Amino acid sequence: MAALALQSDTAATSTSGGDCLDDGDTRTLCWTIDLTAPGEVVGTSIVPGSVTGFEYDWGSDDALGDGTLNGNEICIAISNDGGDLSGPNGTVQSGASEGCLEVYLSYEVRWQVQRCSGGYPGFTIGGTVRGNGGTIGLGGSGPTRCWMEWEGETRTTGVVSVCACG
Repeated sequence: MAALALQSDTAATSTSGGDCLDDGDTRTLCWTIDLTAPGEVVGTSIVPGSVTGFEYDWGSDDALGDGTLNGNEICIAISNDGGDLSGPNGTVQSGASEGCLEVYLSYEVRWQVQRCSGGYPGFTIGGTVRGNGGTIGLGGSGPTRCWMEWEGETRTTGVVSVCACG
């Protein structure tokens, strides 16, 4: 049920998950991020080192550790040690009656935008002189400077459930 509550805010496709995880095994869960989807800025990229795994919880989400980035695929390894599931940080997240993890990844994306400044738009001030209509004009322009800046945001994948076998 918890897995249905968290929605992805980006175009991502999970490439792994499924069957339960045997004792002593590790499974790598991966999502392929489509950075060419409609609405994406051309040149959008995932920030290296920004991938972090979480277990979705009702109260607050528990950190699972750092994920990996390979092109447009982001991944995290989940391990089963005697029925206790954990991520790369080794902190058990599925002890007691909770035999599954609801895993998602958080990551940052960035893209470049052009910014410009300078130039003075022309304008006119209206006024009257001794009852006669008239205007006083002032206008002109100056040099314009443009440069590139980075913008970005944090996104999350959808949730994949992984359970311990047995």
